Amino acid sequence: MDAAEFNARDVAANTSPALHDPGRNLFANSRALVGPADKGALSISCGPPAHDGGGAGL
Repeated sequence: MDAAEFNARDVAANTSPALHDPGRNLFANSRALVGPADKGALSISCGPPAHDGGGAGL
C-alpha cells in the first residue's frame, strides 16, 4: 500500500471500553501494589538496594 492510499483511509473509532485494553490489564496488578507516580513510586526494580543507600547493590 502506498502512502497516498494509506493516508486516504478512514480512521477507525476505538471501541475498547476504558480500562479494558490489553496494556492496562497487563500491568493492573503492578499498579495496584505501588503508590502513585507523583509520590515517587516505581513499579520496576534494578536489584536490591546497596548497603550505603546508593546504586543497585550489584
